Amino acid sequence: MRLTLILASSVCALAAGQVAAQSEPGARRAERGPEAIFDAGVRAMERSDWIAAEILFREALEQDASERTRLNLAEALEHQGELLAARAEAQAVADGEDLLLREAASMMLGRIDRGLSELRLEARGIDPDDASFRLDGRVVEARSPITVDPGTHTLTLLRDGEPIAEREVTLARGARRAIAMEADLSPEAAARAAAEIETPRLLGGPAARRRRRRRLAIGISAAVAVVACVTIGLAIGLRDDSPDGGGTTRGRASGGLTYRFP
Repeated sequence: MRLTLILASSVCALAAGQVAAQSEPGARRAERGPEAIFDAGVRAMERSDWIAAEILFREALEQDASERTRLNLAEALEHQGELLAARAEAQAVADGEDLLLREAASMMLGRIDRGLSELRLEARGIDPDDASFRLDGRVVEARSPITVDPGTHTLTLLRDGEPIAEREVTLARGARRAIAMEADLSPEAAARAAAEIETPRLLGGPAARRRRRRRLAIGISAAVAVVACVTIGLAIGLRDDSPDGGGTTRGRASGGLTYRFP
């Protein structure tokens, strides 16, 4: 049983170390240098862990602002649906000096541009000169098309800066939509719109949403690690406590040992 506890503790310590490496952005990874962090980001991409890849590439960029790292960051952002942020990173590489990376960035820009969505906004029921719009909590210019990431967005119509209508709109990749919002001048509608408009401010916008997703991913990793530790500990404990000795061999098959488990 003592061996069981030691082994289970070792597995838990290893899992906890992996979770800590994800949850401490600047400490140990910074000591390894940008190349090691970049390699870790590539491994995260290979297993389609785009949030972890973004975190790692951003950290690598803090130490060494290489175009290669920036282009990989753009790809990680693209896979998360953060197309506008991905486009900014890819454009920086396309404007750089490395010819091969510039070509790759140009191809990525074409793909991103095809995926970006576009909104045209119109206010009805009020004087257009008095109307303005908020998109996800920020003021936008409604007189020209607005380029946005695909997904769900919150639109708020304002008159002289006061909210009078609010709605959600979901855009597919590459969608082009014209949205006409009718002014609802009732006090109840204004109160509802005012309550909705505070939510994006409190949540902090896209950057804060990305941070929350990262923390959620780290929390899920921690929970999985704990469950794995408990499962392994129980399995080993049950095997050691079985009447026939649990982990003893029962014979040989194909040159290897065949073990009997509970």
